[in-house]
Amino acid sequence: MIFKKGGCRKFGTKYGFWYLLLVILIFDGCAITWNGHYVNIEDLSKFQIGKTTKEEVEKNLGEPEDILNKPYEKITIYVYKSTVNTFVGLPIPGFTIGRAKQTGFLLHIIFKDGVYTGYDFTQMKQRLLF
Repeated sequence: MIFKKGGCRKFGTKYGFWYLLLVILIFDGCAITWNGHYVNIEDLSKFQIGKTTKEEVEKNLGEPEDILNKPYEKITIYVYKSTVNTFVGLPIPGFTIGRAKQTGFLLHIIFKDGVYTGYDFTQMKQRLLF
């Protein structure tokens, strides 16, 4: 039995229960989440301006998260996102002490009249403080 009267003796110390509780709180305060789409940047070099179609891009990269249309200019923009959120801290009921970091990228692939014309790549590195 791990928990006995007077604390947790199997962890080799008189205060083992409190160390165990501290470890549980620390692990409870670490989180990593990933949302979005994995895109290999080297795959973008395969696309030829003026020749590659939307279907070929979808075949290589998958379906985009968002599609933006500008009908008057006949421009379509495929949006691919990838976001990794990392949090390290101590969650205390009522408030949180810690630090979060958001990294990832935002990729816009631009088509005019259904033909590839280029891309815009933005890398995100944000520190969020709590």
